[in-house]
Amino acid sequence: MLKITQNPHPVFLREVLYPRFEFKRNPSAKTPLQFPKFEITASSFMKDDDQALFIGINVKSKDKRKSTALSFDVLCMAVYECTDTENFKEILNQFSTLDSPYTILWAYVREFMSRTIGQTGLPEFYLPLVIGWVIEEGSAQGRVDDPKEVNFLRQR
Repeated sequence: MLKITQNPHPVFLREVLYPRFEFKRNPSAKTPLQFPKFEITASSFMKDDDQALFIGINVKSKDKRKSTALSFDVLCMAVYECTDTENFKEILNQFSTLDSPYTILWAYVREFMSRTIGQTGLPEFYLPLVIGWVIEEGSAQGRVDDPKEVNFLRQR
């Protein structure tokens, strides 16, 4: 029998939370409906007593045009836990400087918003893929590759 002795990564995704979802449909918007421009911000903090890293991504509409179909403010949080009890601070600090924890959470944000907005009867709305995160101490900013792609995804 083959025995695999691969060490698992000490950090794992414990849970995903949706602490805030504010959504307003604009009943006076005329067709063709336009989806709002938005901003993506992210932040992180560590909780020593839980040996956990909390990462939050906020997606907020910033478009005030009357033709905009809706406005929203969504906060999604991921809780990453470390199994290494001795070196958890160092491991979580290093993990928080990578794209991975933000990119993993971004998939949850995109799915949640697409599904929720789709249930309202509005046309499909997809947030763009984020190709990278500009990470600074305790915060991050999502980057999309091409503004044309963002517009295409909004109009799909």
